[in-house]
Amino acid sequence: MQKQNRQRAVVIELHIPPGDYTNIRKGDKLAEALSSDLSEFFRVTDNPSMFYVAIKHYLSERVGLNKMLPGDSVIESSIHATIVTLMTEIAATAVHEIKSEKEDKPHKKRVGRVLRELRETLKSEQRMKDFDRFCSDSYGVSVEKPRDLSNFASGEEYTVSDEDLDIHIDNHLNAKS
Repeated sequence: MQKQNRQRAVVIELHIPPGDYTNIRKGDKLAEALSSDLSEFFRVTDNPSMFYVAIKHYLSERVGLNKMLPGDSVIESSIHATIVTLMTEIAATAVHEIKSEKEDKPHKKRVGRVLRELRETLKSEQRMKDFDRFCSDSYGVSVEKPRDLSNFASGEEYTVSDEDLDIHIDNHLNAKS
């Protein structure tokens, strides 16, 4: 397998810091922050395997946060996040086609093919591990389990509470999606 030889610096604004989210209340505030962070990764990645690798490492640094997404493991949750991202891209392509009246069949076919492959990947633990290894090898990153997250300076457990998240939701808008 040949590694992708692309390096670039990107700036993203993440709302959820690394830490242990195992016992945190998983409410609207945390869901909004997770959605925002996933959108940031979507904005700077240019293909599904790069998005997957970024999300897997993001979730690995935030123990228990993957429970906000479908799946029983960081790998499975990362695959689900990638599927949702691709579905969003297909919807965006359809909107673009309506506005510009130009059809982008090759792009839709490619995204559709990748979606089918990802859904097949979810059918077994071994397929998910193989997919993880393929994506990780493509970018020269190691396949690793979530590391022990200790406070980097003092060695104390680093946990995050809802109050630690600097997020403000305008509840008075009553917006639903």
